Amino acid sequence: MWNIFPFIRFEAKSFGNRIEWDESGKEPMVSIIIPSDNIENIRASLNSILTHTDYTNYEILVVTNSKIIDQLKNENQTISFVNYDKPFNFSDKCNQGAMQAKGQFLAFFNDDVRIINDDWLKQLVHVALIKGVGAVAPKMLYSNGTIQHAGMVTGVRRLVGTAFHAVPDIQHPYFNMADQIREVSLLCGACLLVSAKTFSQVGGFDSEHTPIAHSDVDLCFKIRELGQTCIYQPDSKLTHLGHLSIGKLEKNVSPKIDKSDIYLLKRWPEQVANDPYFTPLMRSLLYHDSPEDFSIYPGKRYDKNRRAMY
Repeated sequence: MWNIFPFIRFEAKSFGNRIEWDESGKEPMVSIIIPSDNIENIRASLNSILTHTDYTNYEILVVTNSKIIDQLKNENQTISFVNYDKPFNFSDKCNQGAMQAKGQFLAFFNDDVRIINDDWLKQLVHVALIKGVGAVAPKMLYSNGTIQHAGMVTGVRRLVGTAFHAVPDIQHPYFNMADQIREVSLLCGACLLVSAKTFSQVGGFDSEHTPIAHSDVDLCFKIRELGQTCIYQPDSKLTHLGHLSIGKLEKNVSPKIDKSDIYLLKRWPEQVANDPYFTPLMRSLLYHDSPEDFSIYPGKRYDKNRRAMY
């Protein structure tokens, strides 16, 4: 923005504290997993990672169909491919990639995500190494510079959502909260870093109940159930172009009706209804997608083993 003084320009910058990490230790290996059946998006994702990542100890695994593998396997010999010729199931594709991964950490990377800052992966790994952290995700922007992901919230319309959604990234509302490293209830799976050990402990993504929608929600709830935290890391910044990875453009999509909303309400009623990091007052100030009052009241659950309501 311009001020009243000529020839002096003031640029809008973040007012959040940025941590300088001790980088003297060894970099743990990270497996970047790209589940996609769109060859052009795969190429663009690979180019973004290979040209904008200053972290050195990583591998890339592309989970895709055999036809695309035949076309791409000679283009870059450093890329590993995981064959997946079954009907589209985002969760299952991610799980298959994780089974072949060698890294201490798994970075799930949608094919419609592009990197902004070269230290994106380094910033995620530094946070993931903190004791008790289960998963980490970056700030993601739409191509017009507005916020797509700054940590997800529950207890809102459509069960889950994103605070600061569509707010310009140059704005800093509510004490610059969108630029603060903080614990959150949920993280967006478009770019999500989790330790391989934790991912295995929770059983990975639920390919049966959340094959596409809410796969990241269920995973984060399972991680929190372990007593670990989900951390939003805004110092890692990427562009999320849209939702090209969830099967809309896939020709081989399973015709099953999506029942993931019902599954969340049955499996995680308390977690969906109440967000410990996002109070009702915060919701009224920060959640622009649902300005009207909205509350979820979880009912009692029947435990067939105890034969009792609780």
